[in-house]
Amino acid sequence: MKLPHRTLVPLLAAVLATATGTPAAADPATGTYATLAGLGSATTDHVQNALAGTIGGGWLATWNARYGSDTIQTRATGCEFPRPRTPADARLALRASHEGRFGARYRGLDITGCVDFVGAAAYDPDVPAFPAPARTLTYVPFGVDALSYAVSNHSDLPDNLTFVQLQRIYRCLTSAVGGVAVTPLLTPPGSDTRTVWLERMGVSEADLAAGDYPCLGRTIEEHDAVPLAGHVDHLMPFAASQWIAQQNAAALLAETGVVISDRRAGAVLGRVDGRSPVSAAGTQDLGFQPRLQHDVYTVVPSDLLDSPYVSHMFVGPNAAVCEEWALIRKLGFGFRYTTVDATHQGCGDAVHQGN
Repeated sequence: MKLPHRTLVPLLAAVLATATGTPAAADPATGTYATLAGLGSATTDHVQNALAGTIGGGWLATWNARYGSDTIQTRATGCEFPRPRTPADARLALRASHEGRFGARYRGLDITGCVDFVGAAAYDPDVPAFPAPARTLTYVPFGVDALSYAVSNHSDLPDNLTFVQLQRIYRCLTSAVGGVAVTPLLTPPGSDTRTVWLERMGVSEADLAAGDYPCLGRTIEEHDAVPLAGHVDHLMPFAASQWIAQQNAAALLAETGVVISDRRAGAVLGRVDGRSPVSAAGTQDLGFQPRLQHDVYTVVPSDLLDSPYVSHMFVGPNAAVCEEWALIRKLGFGFRYTTVDATHQGCGDAVHQGN
């Protein structure tokens, strides 16, 4: 029987209050499903897994982007489809799930009702839309991240660059720093790191495709500094959240059950304008270069913002996810209680809409 909204909300709160969280390592165990099914991204996989385990009660389940089988199943019946590997693909799957009535499909499959939310580390309102009303997704922030650059521990490049120097390097205007050659690397198309980094560097995908930036021809995986080894000239963008989480991988595994691979390979995380995105205490420094900070989101269908499950979990400063601010910080993200401006919002502030 379908419960009315006024009955369901207190019931949901009561169950959440008494539920015991369990560790969450990656995808849910085979045959395990939840009320809300979500998809991760390379940046948010670990925190979404931890939140699902800590909140407990069978309310949240997330399927990772980076690792796992090529096919996933998010409901007990049906809902078997190719695993989205990029944030853009995950949002397409979310729209296909919610907009099947408009003929939306994900890779040719009808996955109506199979996905309720996705994680995203970039606000990208202009993902190509299906033949349905535009801007039907809402990006609800739950944390803060920052991008800096990483170099090999044997690099000849400095461990401190200005924001302008980084822009000049990624616009192919600077090929050497202090007489040392520099080779800028990018993460793959469709990745959140690439989306945010290029936007902050002032480079568009269209201009890249047109060949306007010939120095940006090399790509490597997100949050993976292993390819830097042996290259004294290479430089890559790296998320502070991942740096912190990878550094604390063993402790986080013991405490949360979340498996995080340390792929820093001895690399050095650079400072920008003299400041590191990681504080002396090993947490995100919200005083880092603001142009390299960005919110991290749970993306949900806009017309479900008032539904009891979605609202209680994600929307507003007292949402279940926002109440886990200590866990979010422990997993490498910053946390903002209140909104600063349009691009630096408080947890649960459901304002930004997109495709």
